[in-house]
Parts: sequence; C-alpha cells; structure tokens
Amino acid sequence: MLPAALTLLAQSPILLRLSATWPRVERSLDERTTFERWARISGVPISMVIEQAPILFENRICRRSGETDEVAQKYIAHHALRGVEDGRRRKP
Repeated sequence: MLPAALTLLAQSPILLRLSATWPRVERSLDERTTFERWARISGVPISMVIEQAPILFENRICRRSGETDEVAQKYIAHHALRGVEDGRRRKP
C-alpha cells in the first residue's frame, strides 16, 4: 500500500466502505459485473464504484486478487471498533 493510502481512507467514507467490502465480492471476468456486485454488497452507487475503484487499486489498498492490504484491514477494523465504542457512549 502506498503511504498516502491511509489518508485517503481516513478522508473518504466511500473508499473506506469499498475497501472493507472488497474481499466479499465475487469477481467476474467482466469488470462491470464485478463492480455491480461490489456496489450491491457495499451499498455504494455503481457510478461511485466505477469512479473510486481505480483509486483503491492504484494505491494498492485493494488488489485485483480480492485481497485488501493488511494495513488497510487494520485501519478498517480500528475504525469499525471506534464506531461501536462511540455508539455505546451515546446510549442513555
């Protein structure tokens, strides 16, 4: 993963969501089909998937093999845990 990649994830909830769901996407020989599946799993509009996917691949956050970078996975897990902890604090 390139050094600026964590900054990208920190600044973009869309990139974060896409990178978190990438390993669950069933890939197809047809890129459009793969992106449609990714959009469905992530809840991100297909137009955004098509626009944002190159950023994830070029920065080596997501790999065409279906993997997400290990450092990115740790950031995603930390971000998810922080969200759970924040939710607990807000409850009466």
